Amino acid sequence: MDSFLSYLQIIPVSENEAKLAALMESKKSFFAYFHGAYNPETNQSWCSDCDISRPVVEKQLNKLENKKNFVFAKFPIETSTEWKNPEFVYRTNKFKLKKVPTLIFFNKGIEMGRLVEGELFDESNVAEFFDDSLNQDE
Repeated sequence: MDSFLSYLQIIPVSENEAKLAALMESKKSFFAYFHGAYNPETNQSWCSDCDISRPVVEKQLNKLENKKNFVFAKFPIETSTEWKNPEFVYRTNKFKLKKVPTLIFFNKGIEMGRLVEGELFDESNVAEFFDDSLNQDE
């Protein structure tokens, strides 16, 4: 997986506005993956749906290896308490999230599609989303 690491960014909530603005201004196309944070000791999330979607989504990351204009940005949500707050930033900012996990594709700053919760459990569905998204920028 090391070959895609130049395309991977992990963006904590405290840095989301600045990092998001930088991504939007960069004119790069990017995937934004919102998920419950993982406990480093157990490698499990407080969000069981995120545990299901994680390997499905990560399996697609090799498609970014030779895509210099693409970024995969992870937006971990630290706690379920934070997520359940109706005023939580990802619920109220441009993302308007309703559920996690959520994967959104932006083409040069414009949202082009999103997969939410159970849509991220199906490998063929996620593969098609990546393929379609990556083809939009060619």
